[in-house]
Amino acid sequence: MESSSSTLLQEGDVVIVENKTHSEVVSLFLGVLIEATEIENEWKVQPLCQRDDHEEYELFMNSKLEPMRIQSDRCKWIDSYMSQRIISDRIENPHGEESEYCWILQTSSPIPVNLFLSINVPE
Repeated sequence: MESSSSTLLQEGDVVIVENKTHSEVVSLFLGVLIEATEIENEWKVQPLCQRDDHEEYELFMNSKLEPMRIQSDRCKWIDSYMSQRIISDRIENPHGEESEYCWILQTSSPIPVNLFLSINVPE
């Protein structure tokens, strides 16, 4: 499926967010749409991150960053599905019954691996 800003976005979708200055894209990051805002065509987007102990196409919420308000025309949909992984921290989760959401990028996603690995969330 093609990436498109015209795809109808919905809560839980993974998107590439483009930060632009005039007509130039200056940075990209991956995020998940967590909530529509009261402003039309605006979303709260939670940045996603990779973890060293997981596959490169498994993305997790970046708990170091707050959700951002983003205009939907800056979001491009990425083919993915939501899953869960056991929290591996044995101090916080000694019996392994707690899990967290993760998003799996599909191999058919139109985002090349080298671009994916270079995407960073602005600090």
